[in-house]
Amino acid sequence: MNAETIRDVLSKKFLPHFIEVVDESAQHQGHAEAMKSGGGHYRLILVSDYFEGKSLLERHRAVYDTLETDKSDSLHALAIRACTVKEWSDKHPPTN
Repeated sequence: MNAETIRDVLSKKFLPHFIEVVDESAQHQGHAEAMKSGGGHYRLILVSDYFEGKSLLERHRAVYDTLETDKSDSLHALAIRACTVKEWSDKHPPTN
């Protein structure tokens, strides 16, 4: 699974206000577990109204469950920041 696939799969489910998937695999070259699984290391920021009223655990579980159902190949590590549009805009006000 690559960054583009992750972005596409999550976009279909969560209809994000903002999504960023960064492939950090190069920083983990030679890491034994990553080599065994064949998967990469990714960092995700996902901003969606889907997360309203959901705990951090529920948000992460929803992301992992969504990726698991479309798993074409291995995903070794995923750092997730999942927040609502309000949470995101409170920390990232628009600049005029």
